[in-house]
Amino acid sequence: MDKFLERYVDGIVLIDPQTENMKNGFIEEVSKKIPVVCINGYHENVRTNFVLSDEEKGTKEALEHLISLGHKNIAFIRGESSYSYDIKENLYKEYMKNIGIEPIVITVQDGNNIDVVENTMRVLIELSSKYQLGKEITAFFACNDLMAIGVLNGCYELNLKVPDDIAIIGFDNIILSQMTNPKLTTVDQNMRLLGERAAQKLLDLIEDKNLYSDTDVIETKLIIRKST
Repeated sequence: MDKFLERYVDGIVLIDPQTENMKNGFIEEVSKKIPVVCINGYHENVRTNFVLSDEEKGTKEALEHLISLGHKNIAFIRGESSYSYDIKENLYKEYMKNIGIEPIVITVQDGNNIDVVENTMRVLIELSSKYQLGKEITAFFACNDLMAIGVLNGCYELNLKVPDDIAIIGFDNIILSQMTNPKLTTVDQNMRLLGERAAQKLLDLIEDKNLYSDTDVIETKLIIRKST
């Protein structure tokens, strides 16, 4: 972002900003200089512009779907630092508390990087030495589809059948979620609309020479496929 500022850009769209940069005031300081629109990564009391998917609604629908299928022993997989992951984890813990189950939270490196697929698979294989997968854990909620694909690959390596032994649900509905075997159940964030709305908001801010703080929320939708 500093390099963009040095090049005198007219505005910045920032996808899922790091929690640290929100908390330390960096994003807010940049937002005082030029128009900034953040896609997801919302933080209260940070004065900037947001376009958000309704991650709370999407997480609730995903967890309720797993519970409706009879799953209670649900493990939660997240990346290291993201407000988006924090929202999902807090809701997950609420649901586990309500059904009287001890939460199992697994953190993997490079949560939004393609390397997360391999990292998640490795973590899952390690997890199999601690928990009896298919009994002590019967379902995984992954904070994004790349993590979910990592779980799917790990299950293949461990000769676990999906969804017979383990159910998997992801989040994002990226194109890869339709190409796995089985195809992934996931939460559609309506990414195209998120991008369109963020771009239009940024153009409006630039045209109006405005730095106002505003938040738009986009609906999510549960997409049920073959992994649950």
